[in-house]
Amino acid sequence: MSRRLILEQTFSEKYLDKEHCIGVYKKHIESVIDAVPKERLLKYSVTDGWDSLCRFLDAPIPKAPFPVTNDRKSFLAMKPSWAKLS
Repeated sequence: MSRRLILEQTFSEKYLDKEHCIGVYKKHIESVIDAVPKERLLKYSVTDGWDSLCRFLDAPIPKAPFPVTNDRKSFLAMKPSWAKLS
């Protein structure tokens, strides 16, 4: 089911076409930005760490360091099932 939804429907079966996939992603981001009121939307990257996230949520910044699991190297080492597509 997830394969059909993501690969076939979301990416119109063009999931190996990098430019097409980037375009689909950018259109999705634009639609979210257009749909969510500015005061309720946080444009966030995990590289931003705790600060902007906690300020947005009006929450204290944890004393623990920001988690760095699932970085690119770790993710690629997992060899997910979809990686067999390329």
